[in-house]
Amino acid sequence: MAEPPARRGPLTWSQQLLWSVYQDVPVSRRHTMNLTSIVEIPPEIAISPAAVRGAFDGLVDRYETLRTTYGLDEAGEPVQVVQPPGPAPLLLCRTEAGGTTEELRHRVTGTGLDIEAEWPFFGAALLAGDRVVAIGLAAHHIAVDGWGMAALCRELRDRLGGSGTTDPDPWQPLDQARFERSPRGRRLNRRSLAYWARELGRIPHQMFPLVDDEPRFHSAVLRCPELPTAVARLADRTGVSYPAVVLAAFVAVLARVSGHPRCALLTMWSNRRTPRSYPAVGCLFQPVLLSVEVSAESTLGQLVAATARAYATATAHGQFALDEMKELSAQVAQARGIGGFRTGVTFNFLPEDAPAPAVDVRDAGAARPYECEVRPLEMSDAATDLALTVHPGSSQLRLVARADVLPADRVDRFLLDVRELLLTAAEREVRLSELAAIGTLAPPRRSPDWVYLDHCWIDLRQVEAALRSHPAVTSATVFVDGPPPRAVLTAEITTDGRTPTPTPRDLALHVLHEARHGGPILAPARYTCRPGPPIGTRSSGQSPSAVPEPARGGGAPWRPGSAPAPDQAAARCALLAAVARYHPEVTPTLAASYLQQGGRLRRAVAVVRELRRLGYTGISAEVFAGPRRLADVATELHPSTADRYGGAEGPLWRK
Repeated sequence: MAEPPARRGPLTWSQQLLWSVYQDVPVSRRHTMNLTSIVEIPPEIAISPAAVRGAFDGLVDRYETLRTTYGLDEAGEPVQVVQPPGPAPLLLCRTEAGGTTEELRHRVTGTGLDIEAEWPFFGAALLAGDRVVAIGLAAHHIAVDGWGMAALCRELRDRLGGSGTTDPDPWQPLDQARFERSPRGRRLNRRSLAYWARELGRIPHQMFPLVDDEPRFHSAVLRCPELPTAVARLADRTGVSYPAVVLAAFVAVLARVSGHPRCALLTMWSNRRTPRSYPAVGCLFQPVLLSVEVSAESTLGQLVAATARAYATATAHGQFALDEMKELSAQVAQARGIGGFRTGVTFNFLPEDAPAPAVDVRDAGAARPYECEVRPLEMSDAATDLALTVHPGSSQLRLVARADVLPADRVDRFLLDVRELLLTAAEREVRLSELAAIGTLAPPRRSPDWVYLDHCWIDLRQVEAALRSHPAVTSATVFVDGPPPRAVLTAEITTDGRTPTPTPRDLALHVLHEARHGGPILAPARYTCRPGPPIGTRSSGQSPSAVPEPARGGGAPWRPGSAPAPDQAAARCALLAAVARYHPEVTPTLAASYLQQGGRLRRAVAVVRELRRLGYTGISAEVFAGPRRLADVATELHPSTADRYGGAEGPLWRK
């Protein structure tokens, strides 16, 4: 009998996010994108390897997401390909009687998945003789979210116990993709994007500047027995959910630590809005931005109400195509004179039956007992500054922090400040100004060269340094002209008198080029250019004696009419050819950015892979979301014969 053909379709909005993240994860770190679970089998329960295999085969037969691969079609569009049912990938490990499950745990959590060449799921069983003593399962995040993993674990237990399933026709990822491209789905997308086109104009584009290209991370887990009762009491008093109360306390401490009167953060919400999609096993979460004003004179109860309203509004406009949202964000960022939106702060709450990691006890010696452990974390996500995870109804909070934002000795103090604020507010009304007495973390200390402008803290020294790195500029002075809310960032520059005087647009694009890595930089809105010798520096008390260069360079931008270096001419030709291959409707030019010429971000991965096929590496697909001209992008390309995707040909799609 002939094998049924594979079925393919476009990615869902949720899958778009994980596909984008997957592109920049090294092969050696792919295991960090998996969701895993280990279930120990009690000695009195006898389960055979055949029963385990049958249970896993039933799961992959029922849920297409577990046997879906991903890739690019001939036009460079990302696609999901549902493979025909077959035996589930099953890993068998053996141990002596009375052995531990550590070997199984190590194999399950340490095995990465190539979602283009293999199913994004595998099961595992630990055998002691002929008896199964533990079962593990791992799924790539593009296949399931936390909700879906919890549902898989429940159904696996039911299948091993002999129970059947009730829904003969579960909601599949291709069903979700069809809904999102239906007339109703397109209306939801347009409505959401229209809202964010307005909202992005007043959201802080970053909470903490990125100062380390290769950041280190720490993870802290706090367990406090009093926490569930205190949060439940606050939730009942304010009429909101358990996670909303913790989110408000998180925002309060975040505002104090960052110094921002308005906080922006990402949260994840489940895109399960219909009776059919609600119980679905798959990846159906989407990130949405929250923006909350924090006043020291407000009470925590008032902040809880404001945060809950912000969450409800954001999630009501949270159904959108990720690539279109990125394109919109790039347009708004360029209009605001910022390098892009890099919020860096995430709040995530898990299903109530999701497994909680264990922690070791640390004696606080305080009246209110708690357990806390801080440890280094293997992580390569430079987009994360702080990430708080909440288990609703649980006594546990987990915080991941970038070391240059919160050093190891301050990570647990952040959680303790959240805990203390919640426990105190459960007993009485607390004003946020009391955090200075309740908490332990102080606001940041900034020099006079830092100004709060356009909802963010800006370092005038770094803006000046960015301007001075332009080849035509010999000196630059940057200052804020006018009182809020009409304040304008203004630059006075002196050129060398030899090269053509740059236009304000050239200078703004150059500053955005320097700000692309997340520095505290804003492109000035007003420029005054003078040829000749330097015009001097700011008067005493306004400017430091030594002005540092930007934290990251990137070379001078290309200007129309300038001749490329010999080794750049071929790179430019390759870049134009790669863009043209997947945008036949466009005649690409070096003098404009990818998006300005009509480039689509969903095809950017195909452009990067075409460059690899042509022998060039050095950039990721994310570079095309910025305002840089293609000639500037080409300066980062360098010849290479290595291809992390499996050879110089770099196939676009694999079965």
